[in-house]
Amino acid sequence: MAQIVYNSEFKFNYPTIAKDLINFAIESDCLDSIIIIVPTGKLERKLKQDAVRLYYEKHQKPIPSINAFTLNGFVEYSYDFIFEDRKR
Repeated sequence: MAQIVYNSEFKFNYPTIAKDLINFAIESDCLDSIIIIVPTGKLERKLKQDAVRLYYEKHQKPIPSINAFTLNGFVEYSYDFIFEDRKR
């Protein structure tokens, strides 16, 4: 079962499906402001590949970044972000 975790900046008129949310972020050129957590590495890679392709078709420039992670990858990303001075 999919769930959406959001902060106070989330507006409920945003898409609530990962692929639609990525498309919305590409259209508004704010792809680096969302974080998507998916259940498998295969889905993570597919979302990233699709985002790269769509972003280039729309803006004709390289993608800035896409924050799509598995749960494990998100925990590692968060740890590195919070504890910059510590080694894992």
